[in-house]
Amino acid sequence: MSAHQIPVLVVGGGAAGLAAALTLGRYGIETVLVEKRTVPSTRPRATVASTRSMELIRSWGLEAAVRAQSVDADVWLWECATLISADAGRAHAVGYPSREQAALVSPAAPAVVAQDRLETVLREHLATLPTVRVEAGVEVASVRSLPDGVHVTTGDGRSLWTRYVVGADGAHSTVRRQLGVTVHGGDAGAVSGIQAVVHAPLLPLLGPRLYGLYSVTETPGLFLPAGPDDRWVYAPAVEPGVAAPRPHQIIERLRRGAGLAHLPVHLESLRAFRSPAQLAERFRDGDVFLAGDAAHRVTPRGGTGMNIALQGGADLAWKLAWVLAGWAGPELLDTYEAERRPVAEHVVARSLDPDGSRRSVRDELAVDLGPRLSHVALPDGRSSLDLLGPGWTVFAGPAADASARALAAGRAGSAPVTVHTLDALSARALGLSPDAALVARPDGVPGALQARAAVREATAIATAA
Repeated sequence: MSAHQIPVLVVGGGAAGLAAALTLGRYGIETVLVEKRTVPSTRPRATVASTRSMELIRSWGLEAAVRAQSVDADVWLWECATLISADAGRAHAVGYPSREQAALVSPAAPAVVAQDRLETVLREHLATLPTVRVEAGVEVASVRSLPDGVHVTTGDGRSLWTRYVVGADGAHSTVRRQLGVTVHGGDAGAVSGIQAVVHAPLLPLLGPRLYGLYSVTETPGLFLPAGPDDRWVYAPAVEPGVAAPRPHQIIERLRRGAGLAHLPVHLESLRAFRSPAQLAERFRDGDVFLAGDAAHRVTPRGGTGMNIALQGGADLAWKLAWVLAGWAGPELLDTYEAERRPVAEHVVARSLDPDGSRRSVRDELAVDLGPRLSHVALPDGRSSLDLLGPGWTVFAGPAADASARALAAGRAGSAPVTVHTLDALSARALGLSPDAALVARPDGVPGALQARAAVREATAIATAA
């Protein structure tokens, strides 16, 4: 049994764990990710990456790779009698903006992409980061948070000493159980059903009516595109207490829902599921943090589970990186739960609502984007969000340029500062007068907005945050 000193140990290779390890790796933080599965999951699970999730993916340089695995569709619900009669249907908002709506507020539109394929893109990128090591087939046996770090033992007898642990090991988290953290919420409001993953030529039936979710009413059920290769998730409506349909019955119901009696269908997988909504009583115990389903679990309503996992993992990781790099004090880590718990509470409550799948774009987009600064299309074609750096980013009006640069030059020893001087129109669109500056964190959350005479104070606020 050997001992190792690791700055960060990430437990779990799902959306939250991958986002955390990827973010840490991009900061150059030595990270080990352990995953008990020997091979990745091939189940689609979620099928939508939200606006904010795609902004993160864009910032990692992976937007094109994820889009290549997605269906070019709007994330709305299309209700129709059968898929072949989709032209007689109607659209319903499910909380995600259309591509046209998204273009007004973001450089990235939501993507209709299966979680397993998105995670494949993240894993491939993770393999290119020299400070990250991924170990598959490794199960955590015990976790002890001590004053000077965390002691972890694995099922194969290893003893690992690490400064921080990110417990992203799913709804039945070993890390959470080892910490004695309880979860609130049970089976009340849980969503049950059957999920079939199929390959069938359904996209040609739909013509230009491409959406992220189809509800068919003649033979009730849901169709969700899960890949540009006509891979689909099909969820037939099942009455409580009625025996689950057999595979050949699932295929027959799918054909009736599609409106084609002889549609060729290849059944890739079939499973029953039951998804409750749960929230951990706390997201932190000493130097151990919970993320993803280990911290919050939602039903399929709203399609938020993968997104808050991805976003939470990334949020925790940049804060850990800043602390480990000496750019911020350990109090920065207190902001992880303070900022992410309200989001988790919202989506848990939404997922318990029988009408939670249908929400206005305005309300849910505000939750998804959070308090990050506005997207402004710049003259060179970039977004204001594309300018965010790994440290503090100063957005300066044209008259604040000299003061901002002088201040940035004097900031050696703390988080690096990148200064961007905006033209007058872009500054105005960002809410800046020509002599003002805006200081933002790497996630785009503003630090302060001040006039030129107080630029020093603005950045001082950022330094102390």
